[in-house]
Amino acid sequence: TREVPLKWLRCLDLLNEEMTPWLPLNKVKALGEELDILFTGEIIDMLSLFNELGVLIYLTSTNALRNVVTKDPQWLLDCLSKVIRDDQLHRFNLEEIEKRGLSSEVDTLFKRAIVSKDLLEFLWKPDEVDFLLDLMKRTLLLSDWSVSIEHEKQYLVPSLLQDLDIVVSKHEYQVLYHFEGGVLPTGVFERLICLAVAHSIHSFPSESPVLSRNQCRLWMSDDLVSLQCEDGNIVCSFMNADIATSLIRMLSSMLGKIQSDVMNGKLKWCISVRKHGT
Repeated sequence: TREVPLKWLRCLDLLNEEMTPWLPLNKVKALGEELDILFTGEIIDMLSLFNELGVLIYLTSTNALRNVVTKDPQWLLDCLSKVIRDDQLHRFNLEEIEKRGLSSEVDTLFKRAIVSKDLLEFLWKPDEVDFLLDLMKRTLLLSDWSVSIEHEKQYLVPSLLQDLDIVVSKHEYQVLYHFEGGVLPTGVFERLICLAVAHSIHSFPSESPVLSRNQCRLWMSDDLVSLQCEDGNIVCSFMNADIATSLIRMLSSMLGKIQSDVMNGKLKWCISVRKHGT
């Protein structure tokens, strides 16, 4: 049990008296100075402890995340639900969308699961965009899609992918990830797609991935591979046996990131490799 300094508790009271759902770090520093919390290191320690205790949300993995202290988790959920939503149940204000010239961006979001920076800047407030983008990347709800500085910035939202049949060339080998209990937890495959797509578009920018909700085809380890959900497993199919070791290492690293960042150590799996027809 860790003792919490009284001035930290008083600072928490001051934070909660603010009427906004989130505060910039500089505002928190200013409140801390009123209570003789003068050093940035102590402010970060205080906020990190309050984050561990669940009384606020404070993340530190990027500059944008470090600069925002979230008091109201419902505000976060409301912001994320402006992007991750059922377009049949929760429709946008189409009149306003058309007025802003964003109709095609909305179509692209729900048909291809790709969101433009312009649409995000419409859905969120300007001073929220960098923080929310980094949050969605950090939690693997979104990944970069376009990498060329010549094109508008776009992002993939895997949870919005549609169920499509992807024609996949015949592959000779398969790596199977078997999960504990024979059940693949909800959201794991979508987050794996996030990481795999981010790797693919940066390593092979001229080759666009082909994606659906339960299957994708993209370049990894110098080969065109297929990833899919199959009977509670994740199956990676490929042609070149020489890449098996690097492919397993890469996929295992991605699942390890999902394990540590999202699943809180609860994701367990074993691996098998098989040749087509065996």
